[in-house]
Amino acid sequence: METIIPTNASCFVLPNLFKITSPVFELRENPLQAQADERAIEWFRRFGACDTETMNQFLSKGRFDILAGLGFPDADLQHLETCTMWLMWGFCLDDFTDSDWQRDPDTVQAEHQNTHAILYDADAPQPTHPWAGMLWDILRRIRATATANNYKRYAACFLSFCQSLRPLSFVRAYLEWSQAEVKQSKNRSLDYLPTVQEYITLRRSTYAGNYFATMIEYAGNFKIPPDAIEDPALVSMSNALIDIMAWTNDLCSLQKEYNNGDYHNLVVIVKHYENCTLQQAVDKVVGLTDRRAKEYMDMKAKLPSFGAEVDREVSQYFKAFENYVQGTIMWCYLCPRYFSGFEAPVERDSLTIKLDMH
Repeated sequence: METIIPTNASCFVLPNLFKITSPVFELRENPLQAQADERAIEWFRRFGACDTETMNQFLSKGRFDILAGLGFPDADLQHLETCTMWLMWGFCLDDFTDSDWQRDPDTVQAEHQNTHAILYDADAPQPTHPWAGMLWDILRRIRATATANNYKRYAACFLSFCQSLRPLSFVRAYLEWSQAEVKQSKNRSLDYLPTVQEYITLRRSTYAGNYFATMIEYAGNFKIPPDAIEDPALVSMSNALIDIMAWTNDLCSLQKEYNNGDYHNLVVIVKHYENCTLQQAVDKVVGLTDRRAKEYMDMKAKLPSFGAEVDREVSQYFKAFENYVQGTIMWCYLCPRYFSGFEAPVERDSLTIKLDMH
């Protein structure tokens, strides 16, 4: 596996991804971001998911206040708090999956399994296990702050063993992500690199794309009936936005993941299967992202009608989804998680990023 990136690939040039997507997606900020973050950090620390030093580093590098504020610009304080807590919980669990447990699928399976039992029982007591305890409280908050229609969808999952009204329910999205994390860990343990198309499909789940979609719906109190949200045109649009988020994240996190010995990244997989240089692979993935944004806009222009009232909800939902996509890309540039060695990276046309050579 160490030969996938040759030793002469000591750096790569990353074009400014934010400037590529900004003509397509709007960037906005929630004025309640700091207030929600203060409460979410206090909440997160209570569970003791990791030692104090690791927790402090995770929070300072993550800057999830920025991600929540840019990703959910119209959410009220209650919804924004819940979304910020959800981001902290999800990223922290994902970080353990990608580092300490990345080649230990049994541990990944066990940690995720601890959370599954509470998904279907709204009356279950709060678990003592930190990951499950956090998710239990997040679900409680969602039930308390969702609209009647959203709660009906979520409750259908909790109380009817996932016989939900539509496949993008919170619980099904969580299980999709959970199972994909286990599969990715198995691939790592076997030193197996999926093909480009296999990875693109898997990445939608390991990136928790549908999970983000349910939280965007929750944060905006959108009321979209199942026949609309399940329409192939809307599913294709959602997949395009998820791909853009996942691929830009792979580009921004390439240095971090390479230095951690994690090669499950679209850039590395393109390089491996297309037998090109690292820089050529970076450029190919940037090109894929640019084309995907254009494809999304083409699909948006051909969106079918579901009636005036539903059309308004669909339009507002995808506008919120676009806000989240652009907010995510800006967050990658602003937080120390990816570009800590650069001053004002989002203002530059490109970054030359060095790799730690193994």
